[in-house]
Amino acid sequence: MSDEGPASITQEQLDDLGRTFHRGDVVACPLCHAKLECHEDPYIPRISVPVRFICPVHGLLGDSNPPDLRSAWPDEQVRRMFADHLARGEARCPEDQATVGVIYMSNESGAYLRVACPSCGRVREGPWETPA
Repeated sequence: MSDEGPASITQEQLDDLGRTFHRGDVVACPLCHAKLECHEDPYIPRISVPVRFICPVHGLLGDSNPPDLRSAWPDEQVRRMFADHLARGEARCPEDQATVGVIYMSNESGAYLRVACPSCGRVREGPWETPA
């Protein structure tokens, strides 16, 4: 590891690494292409999840702190993500292609759906009617 302190990369590069991480892709150092160690820092009440990147060669690169938009997607996009989740066990955010978290609960009083993106912080939460 380098003794020169944190490696110098831009915030834009860190944010690109964050989006890559949230898509589930391998994250490599932009300086030497080594596979990065990635540490998520989830905390409530955030929807988006910050990530810290450490290079085995250059040491600490920095943090990606994605926006926490909290706005919802249009209903059609939510229906598509829910259908993808049911069909493949995985759904992706239409905005940034990050893997979204999906929680679906149903009982005699109705159904509840929560879809949340760790990359952009969009979320749809509340009662849900499954299309026929």
